Order: sequence, then structure tokens, then C-alpha cells
Amino acid sequence: MVENKWQHFVPEFYFKFFSRDGKLINGFNLKNKKHFKGAISRHCAMNYFYSKNIEIEKQFSHIEGIFNVVLKKILQRGDFSDLTGKDYFEILRFLAFQYSRTEQSKKVAEDLTEKTFDKIIKPLMKADKELMKKISAPDLDKVKLTFPEGFLLSTIYSLESHILLADMAPVLLVNQTDKSFVFSDNPVVYYNLIYYRSRNDPIGGIQSPGLLVFCPLSPKYCILLYDPEYYGLKGEEKKILKVTDVLSA
Repeated sequence: MVENKWQHFVPEFYFKFFSRDGKLINGFNLKNKKHFKGAISRHCAMNYFYSKNIEIEKQFSHIEGIFNVVLKKILQRGDFSDLTGKDYFEILRFLAFQYSRTEQSKKVAEDLTEKTFDKIIKPLMKADKELMKKISAPDLDKVKLTFPEGFLLSTIYSLESHILLADMAPVLLVNQTDKSFVFSDNPVVYYNLIYYRSRNDPIGGIQSPGLLVFCPLSPKYCILLYDPEYYGLKGEEKKILKVTDVLSA
């Protein structure tokens, strides 16, 4: 078996924050509406998800080790007090990186490549009279363009885009309800309440004013980044906010 070909897009260490034994995880399949319990190692992973160049997976694993150490500091203390400035920037890097590396992000990148080719490149090719003497329009319509490295490049670039989150204010949500925080195969959520209210069109770009970033760290803790220019939090003390009510959707 080729080492490092089974590549996770949600790291195993993150699953363990929600596991009782560090090996198994309870889950719910949205498609078949069934609960399940399975091995952490088998979830949110695919063969050669990033690349057949296994050195990339090795480097990602090394980076994950850094993230694991820093996030454990929060879980052990229940606050941000043990974090250095460097630690905090590693948290921002984890959030940006994890948001960009999921299966859904990969599908978005592939869809963008396909639509760019179909909507922009093909019309330009059809307008080239010399080219169209060599290929018919129906044959050109059958041509598909794939660029697997496009997703990989955006994932790698995300490791440098964390600085764009540096102007946001951090808060640790502490769950004091009888319901646990949960996560999905897209554990980092970008949401923009300001745009949703004004346009019914939630924009989650990393540079969008009014951005909110959520990332559960365990059944009890969740990181929240918010734009202080647009939001104010009542009851916040030492960057901690206790969640005492369960709101129904």
C-alpha cells in the first residue's frame, strides 16, 4: 500500500476533539438520514484527494501537527490566555486552510474551471475562423477542460491568506446547554449576517465586511471571529461568551 495516498480533508486530530476514545466518531448521514459510528481514519478522506505527489500530503500532515498543538492549548485552558501572538496567527491559518481544503471547495474549484472554459474560452475559440476550419462547433462543444491543480493551488494559497482575518475579533463560545456543538465535513463556516439582512444574499468572502467565522473545537467550545466594525457582543468578558440557550431554527 502506498503511504500517504489516503488523504484527509478534515484532519484526524480534529475528529479526536469530538471522540470519546480517539478512534471512533458518532455521525449522521444527511442523505440517508441515519446515525452511524465509524473509525475516524475512514472519514473525510479519499485516495489522492490533493495529489498523487505524496510529498504534498506529508507537508500538510506536518502543518496539521502545528495546528493540533495550538488548538489543544485552547481546549486545555478553556480560553485564549496561553496563546502567544504566533499561536494566534496559527489559529487564523488553520481556519483559512481548513475552509479551503474540503470536498465542497474542490467541487467549487472544478466547477469554476469548467464554467470558465465553457462560457469564456469556447466562445473565443469559436470566434477564431482559422481554428474553426480545423474543428467543428459540435466537436468543440464536446471538449472538456480539467485542471486538478487549480484546487491544490487555492488550498496552498490559503496558508498565506490568514492575514486577511487578522482584523477580526476572536471570541471563544463556551457551550453550557444540554446540546453539544457538532461539526460537518465543512467544519469552518464563513457567514455574513449583514449582507443576508440587506440583500438576502449571504456573502462569505474572506475580505467581505461583516464576515463571521465559526469553527467548533469540541462539544463544549467553538471559535468565533467577528467583524467589530459591524457587530457588538453583549456579555463578552476576556474574549469568552457563554452559550446558555438553544435556539430553534
